[in-house]
Amino acid sequence: MSGLVGIYSKSILKSINTDKLLRSMAREITYIDTDVVEIWNNSAFAVTRVHHNITNTESQPIFNEDKSLCIFMDGEVFGYEKDKQQLINRGHRFTLEDNDAEFCLHLYEEYGNNSFRKLNGSFLIAIYKINSEELVLANDRLSSRHVFYYHNKDKLIFASQLRPILKFQWFKKEFDLQSVFEFFTFQKILNNRTYYKDLKKLPKATILYFRGDKLITEQYWEMSYNIGNYPQKYYVDLLNDTLINAVDIRTGDNNRIGLLLSGGLDSRIILAADREHKIKTTFTLGDFENRETRIAKRVANTAGCRYIFLKRDLDHYFRIVDEAVDIGDGMYLFNHAHFLGFSKDFLKYCDILFAGFAFNVILRGHLIFNRELSLGGKSIKLPILLKIMDLEKESDKLSQKIPTSTFYLNPEKIFNPEFKINYEDIKRKAVLQLMNEINLPENVGFIEYLMLSPLSDYSAYLNFLSVQSKMELRLLTMDNDLLELALSIPPRFKMNGLLFKCALKKISPQLASIIDGGANLPVDIHPWKVRLIEEIRRLTNRIGFQNKEKLPHPTFTNKSWPNWNNFISYNENMKELIWSTINDIECLNPEIFNIEEIKNIFYRQIKSKDNSYILLNLLLTFGRWYKKYGP
Repeated sequence: MSGLVGIYSKSILKSINTDKLLRSMAREITYIDTDVVEIWNNSAFAVTRVHHNITNTESQPIFNEDKSLCIFMDGEVFGYEKDKQQLINRGHRFTLEDNDAEFCLHLYEEYGNNSFRKLNGSFLIAIYKINSEELVLANDRLSSRHVFYYHNKDKLIFASQLRPILKFQWFKKEFDLQSVFEFFTFQKILNNRTYYKDLKKLPKATILYFRGDKLITEQYWEMSYNIGNYPQKYYVDLLNDTLINAVDIRTGDNNRIGLLLSGGLDSRIILAADREHKIKTTFTLGDFENRETRIAKRVANTAGCRYIFLKRDLDHYFRIVDEAVDIGDGMYLFNHAHFLGFSKDFLKYCDILFAGFAFNVILRGHLIFNRELSLGGKSIKLPILLKIMDLEKESDKLSQKIPTSTFYLNPEKIFNPEFKINYEDIKRKAVLQLMNEINLPENVGFIEYLMLSPLSDYSAYLNFLSVQSKMELRLLTMDNDLLELALSIPPRFKMNGLLFKCALKKISPQLASIIDGGANLPVDIHPWKVRLIEEIRRLTNRIGFQNKEKLPHPTFTNKSWPNWNNFISYNENMKELIWSTINDIECLNPEIFNIEEIKNIFYRQIKSKDNSYILLNLLLTFGRWYKKYGP
């Protein structure tokens, strides 16, 4: 995985072989043999950069004119040609052609802390002031490139993943049980914590300063809603222009570009916005050529793109468990690494991949609350906006509505009684802490904010980290203008994907005319009809009247992902791996976990008496991590 690893400590750097240590730490974030490793150090600071040698290939660090500043950078920024020309007009000298890191360095030299707000892209930057021996770290607005750090007096160790720091001999592991509770409750760890008390993650849009033994952090941008009051057409036109520009500035180089394409709408709108037809190849993943893959193929053919179907075999997820756990630092559910193992297929046809990610969150209103109708003891969602500020005052009710929460599975039962006592308290405290940190306007959901803060903590983000570990990936959701627009759109236009679908239809009527594979419905169907059809489907399915298509295997579905409720029961290798993890005290410490109850959950799952596969996958993820890296 491309990334940075750094050590700031005069006392440590005097006493060790810095080059050897940095190479050892760099190996922990290196996943392919072709990755390039660059190292630099002086008496106070040492840093290494690992990269795929696809973008910004020039060696780093890059220095300013008088060599008082140098920069290491992971990632890319886009659309800075005007700013660069202004810097040249002000006397800055550029020695490289279109190098993002060099631009960022001169921008910082000119504007200081205000420079990071101007950067549009996905990045992690380390700037070192050689004369004053001050280190500056900064990440992008949604923390798409993680940086973890450990600070103790005059020591600062940072890395793009946890594992290099865990190998650092001066780091003392102290387990954070609250983080464990949060992982099993929300499928993520909240408030920039990790599994270790003294190992933190840099918050989104944050600058970290370190000099001597003083560490200061400062947020340079805040995700603030600025809801406008314009007609729907205004936002449709603006969304069209913003999407097209976001694609245009990210396809202006000479790299071969591909797209991860499903039968749904998120990746389809990227293809529609590619006005210059720079995206030549699309990739669709599936267990067999099902309904969604057939729709994706039709989308690719309509857009004039090469279509590649990637067939996942029955043991795919079994094979990727340990590597997925490593890539996600044990903090993402392993089975979200869907594309892990397919990098060779990607690299045959492209250097850089695009992906549609989280448009459902920022633009399609997936997490905006609907009004609900209770009918015969059953709750039916209506396409009507629910004002939720009163609900947000009740942390228990609110926390249960977090989409990734496992409350309905009673996750506290997997812990021993002495830990269950604190479980409810810890859960409530975590949610309240988040609620107290934000100020939301009427009708804007806390849940939507939570999923964006940062977006890279969203459990499905592992899918893209797994791609990024082997090659370059670009996500349109990291575009500044698109994000600012999303924060200004009235919720009533986001709801049910109304604005998004209108934009798709305006940009490309041909692509919009193809059925939405995610919902298996026409794109422009009225929201009330969508709700009616969904309820009819659910009812007929429940009473057995629905004519189901016979699938080739019990774990297959007509969508991109498997039927996980059946997966453990029908895959002997996965079943055995989960069972061995449950019974391995180096994976699941019996002082913390209720092993007998976990065994009972396992038995009920494989006998199809329960639907707790998420808990079992969480236990597998955590257990494999803990055995390799835990205290």
